[in-house]
Order: sequence, then structure tokens, then C-alpha cells
Amino acid sequence: MIHKTLKIYFTLLLLIVTNNLYSQLNISWKLDSKKENADIVIYNNSNENIAVALDTLSLQGYFNDNHIVSKENWTKNYPFLALTLNIYDGNKNKLITNTSNPYYDLSEFQKVKDKRDSLEKEYNSIIKKWKVKNKIKKDHVAQINYYLVKNLLLIKPKYSIKFSVIFNLRNITNTENNLLDSYILEADNKYSSFLTLNVDKSIEKYLTKEQKQKLKNYVFFTGRIESNKIELQH
Repeated sequence: MIHKTLKIYFTLLLLIVTNNLYSQLNISWKLDSKKENADIVIYNNSNENIAVALDTLSLQGYFNDNHIVSKENWTKNYPFLALTLNIYDGNKNKLITNTSNPYYDLSEFQKVKDKRDSLEKEYNSIIKKWKVKNKIKKDHVAQINYYLVKNLLLIKPKYSIKFSVIFNLRNITNTENNLLDSYILEADNKYSSFLTLNVDKSIEKYLTKEQKQKLKNYVFFTGRIESNKIELQH
């Protein structure tokens, strides 16, 4: 009975500490007048140094478990650590999921392909050197580790990170490949949108011991927080 009581106590204590940490990071955002760019602010309202895994170059569309990074779903061209753009359909009272039929400009196909091939060659060279430098054996682990380390934001107490991303519902991820997320909205319908930061604890296993040691003075953020809501009239 005593062990059971202690277990419940420590579980509640963990939940209190965890929820307190989540509430101490805030996301706010706004769209420009043409709704072509989103200005985003991540604010550390705590007294702790916080490390946040966040890709600031784009957004991503909503789908189930998009915050889980694993060997099975990993692809180097998708921004798994980007903020998720959630769109709520007011008429249907539910979140809509992104579509697998994004917009393509076929007139730019060859130009995009040439650029992609060049970037692929450069990327493979970088990962090869990264594996040696960080003593990582597996390719997918090296790729995830590289992406994670390059997208770690270190935020001091009471400081904020500000950045802007392109806001394009036909290409949410702002990428030039076949991994585009997009939303199809119905005319004369009311939608509300908000951003979520959702970092699963499993991502920490992709950091090496040396990298974790460098972050010893920071709390590594894991969990989910939401931004303010913005109304969209389509």
C-alpha cells in the first residue's frame, strides 16, 4: 500500500513539473496583411535555460503522429521539427488533415530537379563527414542527429526567438520536392488556425553523449504547446 501511494505521489509530482515546464514556453504568431508570411515568437517565460528542437524554415501540415521521428518514417527532406499548422473547420467542428495532392508548377520541373540533384550530392558529402566527426555508424541516425543538432534553439530565461516563414496553404512545408503538405479549403467557409510545437521525448535518443553533455545547463523541451488562434476566411 505504501509503495502504491508513493508511486501515485511521484506520478502526480512529475505531471506538475512537466506541465509547469510546458506552460513556461509560449508561442504567438500573426499573419501579414496579404496572409503570405507568418511572424512567429517563441518566448521562454521560465527561469531555466531551455533547448528547443525547432525547424524555423517552414511549417508542416497536421496528421496523426507527425511529431514522432523514427527509422521507419524518417526522410531527410521533410521538416519533422517544424511547427504544425492546424486548421479547424468551424462548420464541421473538426481539424482537417493535409492533402496528399499538393500544388506543382510543372514548368519548373527540370530546374527544380537539377537543383535537387546538386543539393543531394552536397548533403551526402556532409553526412559522410558528420558520421566520422560524431562517431555515428548508421546513416539514418546520422541524418536525424544532423537535422536535430542544426535545429536546436537555445533560449535563455525571459528571452524570445523570432522568425518568419512563408504561409502558403498549397505548399505548407515550403519545399521543392514531392513531400509537400497542403490544405484544400472550401469557399465561403470559416476556418480558424493555430500552431503547435510537439516534441516527443524519443527524439533525445538521437543525441550523442557528447552533445548531451554540451546541453547540461539546458532543459531539453519535450511536450506539446499551442499558439493563439487566427481566423481564416476562404
